[in-house]
Amino acid sequence: MDLWSGRGGEWGTTEAKMAAIHADELRELFDMMDKDKSGEISFAEFKAAMHAFGQVMDPEVLKELIQKADNGGDGSIDFNEFSGIMSHGSANKITRSELLKFFQAFDLDCSGYITTAEFRHLLGTLGHDLNDDQMDELSKSIDVDGSGQCDVEEFGELLKGLGFEIVDDEDDDDGGAFDVTIPPPKNVPSAVSSGPLPIISTEFADIIKPVITKEGFVNEAELRRAMELLSIEKSLGTTDADANKSLHWDPNREKRGIGEVLYKANHIALIVSDVGRSAAFYSDIIGLQQIRRPDFDRHGAWFTMGNLELHLIKGIPVVHSGDDLIVGHISLETHNIDRVPAILEAKGVPYRQNVSVPKGVMAKGSGTNDSSDSGAIVKQYFLRDPDGYYLEICNCDVLTQYCLGKKDSLAGYNEGVKPLNIQDASVLSLIGLRLSKNARVHALRLKQIMDSELKGCPDYEKIGKALGHTPAKQVDVGKLKNLMVRRSVYGDICQNEDETGLTKALLAAGNSVPGAVDIMTIKAGDEHIFKPPAFFENGAKVDTKTFAVKKKRKS
Repeated sequence: MDLWSGRGGEWGTTEAKMAAIHADELRELFDMMDKDKSGEISFAEFKAAMHAFGQVMDPEVLKELIQKADNGGDGSIDFNEFSGIMSHGSANKITRSELLKFFQAFDLDCSGYITTAEFRHLLGTLGHDLNDDQMDELSKSIDVDGSGQCDVEEFGELLKGLGFEIVDDEDDDDGGAFDVTIPPPKNVPSAVSSGPLPIISTEFADIIKPVITKEGFVNEAELRRAMELLSIEKSLGTTDADANKSLHWDPNREKRGIGEVLYKANHIALIVSDVGRSAAFYSDIIGLQQIRRPDFDRHGAWFTMGNLELHLIKGIPVVHSGDDLIVGHISLETHNIDRVPAILEAKGVPYRQNVSVPKGVMAKGSGTNDSSDSGAIVKQYFLRDPDGYYLEICNCDVLTQYCLGKKDSLAGYNEGVKPLNIQDASVLSLIGLRLSKNARVHALRLKQIMDSELKGCPDYEKIGKALGHTPAKQVDVGKLKNLMVRRSVYGDICQNEDETGLTKALLAAGNSVPGAVDIMTIKAGDEHIFKPPAFFENGAKVDTKTFAVKKKRKS
């Protein structure tokens, strides 16, 4: 079989090989959890690995599993014990109800589809760190309709391609068709509700006075947040007793590298041409408070940004060109975002409004937001300091709540789907491992083609035939429409093409979206076109210019 034809079966493995491969995979999973390479998984290592499944795993099952894991009573798990834990049931058979559970494990925001970012999140959490080329390979091999995202039908086909068999639940009698239903996207609520709660007693009221509203009720959201901070403080232990506890760390998640001894950021440093001029800007325009600075050189100034310091150092600034808002920047949170434009205008400070960041879930295939007053976006105003460094003033806390909130607080979560058990965890681990391995293999295969004479070839049909595709006579209008939407997504390969080019790529690939993406990628060669999202300045929409990025391919 041509390595580049079809794009489906090549991800799979024959059933005859599954038993041996599963044993090898168990060893790979064991070695991943055995962080110190001692040949045994410690209690802490196993607990950290199981917590990678986060809120999608039944906490009671996890607790019982950890208690029973150490059969030998020596405080660690050897490979035989690990194999017994992870080899429950038929690892290569997945029922349709299990399929939905695994889908929702990846679908972090319960939108009804899985994005590249969500695949990266869970794979990274499981210890599979893929580079951008490998993630592109994974994403395009899944995407059948051109939306750039994976729905439950595509996810089922993905699992089949990975060697899993999708079977009926015992009470099903409809012939094996997918009968899972994903709730449609809804407006995403904040991480917790904020309804008022009655006060029990005067003593209780005195203790929780900071979270009592003027009407005499308890603000539920603030009370829950206070309890979360208390939980974090306890989890950090006595070594960090003097530290600020209002941090984002999940105490149950593994912290890699020197993360085991880190707890927060201290400061950001900027190289400025004139310390006095910049200090005046950050004091008078931004409103930061200057703090004491050690006398270790002549020029410099330090400020507090509320929870982080800003250090100004004299030197040669290195700043962005300013043609768009894809820039390195410092983001400052505001509790009244609607006051920001008036304040900046009164002080004569020019600014731009970004419109590309959603508050949370967006409709599948909707592309980049294009409205300055949409209720679906985070409000962000960008301005520049005297040297040209960018600052963002935003109401980003709504996005923080979305990113860090509990999954079961999102619309559509767990509607008739049970949390993962240990058998599910073992299968999900295998899914992650196989996804990672296949993505790496296909990225390597693409690199081999990119190193051939086909790289940069302008002939769509020639590339398509070399990849084993039979050209189509008519383009699939629905797929073309989806690819056109993706032209608004920053960094998507579709930004390399106009409508004519997308049409030619689809036709050359026989209307296979993964094939068309392969053709576009090979045609682009090492030059990838990026078009940043538009922004608003002085009330008018400003379109951005495209720029080319030369890919540096490793040998």
